[in-house]
Amino acid sequence: MKKLYAIMIILLFLTIGRCLAGDAVSSKAQIEDLIKQIEALKSGQFVEGFVTSEGIGHKCGTHLFLGLLSVKDQIEPSMLEKLLARPERQTYIDTQHFRIHYDTTGTHAPYQVGIDVDPADNIPDYINRTAEIFEYVWSFEIDTLMYPAPPSDDSAGGDSRYDVYVSNVGGAGYYGLTQPETQLDSTRYTSYIEVENDYAEVGYGSNPIVGLSVTAAHEFFHSIHFGLDFNERDGVYPNDKPWWYEVTAVWMEDVVFDEVDDYKLFVHYFYDYPWLGLGSFSRSLSDVPRMMHPYASCVWARFLHERFDRDIIRQIWIECSRVAGYNVLPATDYVLSGYGSSFEEAFLEFTSWNFFTGERADTVDKFSEADEWPDISIRFYTEATPSLYPVGDTFTSDDLVPEPLGANYHVYRTWPSYIGGLQFDFNGEDIYTGNNWLVGVLGWDPASDTLEKFYIDVIGEGTLSFRDWGRYDYLVVIPTVFGFVPGYSSYGYSFLTNYDENLVGNAPLFGELPSDTTVKATKCVDIQLYATDLQGDAIWFSSDTLEGLSLLDNGNGTAILTYCPKMEMVGFSVPVRVEAHDTSGYDAKQIVFYVVSPTDEVFANMFPNPIIYEDGNPITLQYFLPDTINAGDLDIRIFSVAGELIYKFADLSQFNSGFHEIPWNGLNSKGNQLAGGVYIIKVRAGKKSGSGKFAIIR
Repeated sequence: MKKLYAIMIILLFLTIGRCLAGDAVSSKAQIEDLIKQIEALKSGQFVEGFVTSEGIGHKCGTHLFLGLLSVKDQIEPSMLEKLLARPERQTYIDTQHFRIHYDTTGTHAPYQVGIDVDPADNIPDYINRTAEIFEYVWSFEIDTLMYPAPPSDDSAGGDSRYDVYVSNVGGAGYYGLTQPETQLDSTRYTSYIEVENDYAEVGYGSNPIVGLSVTAAHEFFHSIHFGLDFNERDGVYPNDKPWWYEVTAVWMEDVVFDEVDDYKLFVHYFYDYPWLGLGSFSRSLSDVPRMMHPYASCVWARFLHERFDRDIIRQIWIECSRVAGYNVLPATDYVLSGYGSSFEEAFLEFTSWNFFTGERADTVDKFSEADEWPDISIRFYTEATPSLYPVGDTFTSDDLVPEPLGANYHVYRTWPSYIGGLQFDFNGEDIYTGNNWLVGVLGWDPASDTLEKFYIDVIGEGTLSFRDWGRYDYLVVIPTVFGFVPGYSSYGYSFLTNYDENLVGNAPLFGELPSDTTVKATKCVDIQLYATDLQGDAIWFSSDTLEGLSLLDNGNGTAILTYCPKMEMVGFSVPVRVEAHDTSGYDAKQIVFYVVSPTDEVFANMFPNPIIYEDGNPITLQYFLPDTINAGDLDIRIFSVAGELIYKFADLSQFNSGFHEIPWNGLNSKGNQLAGGVYIIKVRAGKKSGSGKFAIIR
């Protein structure tokens, strides 16, 4: 796998080199347009034409400065210096990791600049909240998620702290931006951040702290990106595609501030236009779907997170940083190989998950928030009865057909009163770019689903027979264009579907399976399922419904049963019933999972985290004691980051191993609410000790 990965990178690098050479010189009009957009952003005034009638802007202004650095040699030096200059603000405050620059008067003055009550310290409350939010984001992204801190700018901005400027960028349609500044080597840049001063122009005028929160998580992740791989984008301005930056930055918003859900305002730009490829990107307001697509494509990062684990995004970025230039696709494939998967397998499964949104959402086994997302756009739909088959059509490259890493959806209603199944014939347009056709068939009803893969040959042709269509309410064919080579053209295809009453199955039998398995809490274990029948017919699997349990049916008589228990399951034995089905019957087995401690360490957390008093949510201290714990006293205390004792929990009796919860009123030992900031939880249990962090946002 590693050798193949290296070859992929070399081929991709050569392709990119040719692309960069062809796009190295931008037209005068393109550069003037870029300058105009940056000046609009810096002006602090609403500029006609940079926000749509719907109030949609570009959300993040980082792409402008990525473009600017691509063409800096084509811009007059004095103009370039002006465009790259840091903002000048009237004053600042310092935190542990940040210097927050702001004005007290004028266009860039923050929201309610005269309000100074929480605390009354001659600093506007909005600025205090900005400082608290950024410190919390640092703690979460660096300390909890283990990303590397952004490179220091030494004394730029006044000292070595990371600089954040409060600016009026909302008039040009932006929440904020991260500006790369000084190149350190072939992959890394220093940077600084600008955030909107009141969020009035982008829909959060009544509650700007909400907009500020997701912006801080988003833009600070860009600063981490620039410390890992500044060049992780395909091409150069105006044809560059920095989609992976935005996909993961929007994903990070929801990881750090899950309760905000800002991404739901524009996720429809993915589901309304599924034929657009993941790499699709535009700076033009004349093409809003393509402009918003990289932000809406955060669902790809969410899929990787929810299907595999949260750390997979960090691993992909680390792998990206090993090669100067655009290599996210082979990097993704390499990281997925460590999970027993591949980019191709994961992408096909991703396209099937995208069918399960809105009323079809499966929030247990697929996207956890998809019930609040729109339905995917359907390219072809039929309720034809068997007598009306065959059905088919031809779609040309102008007919909203897939770009590389885009998809179409064809939906066939089934008629269970007719035994048999469907035969699907597919003929895709020839693709000469190194990409290929990848086609799946999804069987779906509200109780179950299965995904089968077409075999598509090198000239784009393939056939798949789906037996016993009455098992499902609908069959969904998903044509996609897949590959590791960048490309943004659409490809047409034709298809013909026939009903066949002879496509039926017979009862399967399980192969050898383990009867019991040990799994560590917060980790995952995979059980390989295998079943056959006498005639080699299609077999599908099902299992009990249980939190943390998922089943991936490969559609060829094999499946993977995965169980990922939470911490509170330590000490439990969990029986799970699995079944292998076809139309003639089923075989059933029981597997027992024994859940044990994942670690010998003591640790603690506060829920929710961060704590926002105004929300009124109950607060719970959560802590974990491992199986190896010895007898002794249990002591839990809260400290400030300066080491001051804030609160000591009394009457602690839950000393046994496992996961525990204690309600807390959120007050210190004097009965007062805590000031905004980061706090430390320290736990001592017998001879073992551990700690955790949480934040208060006021």
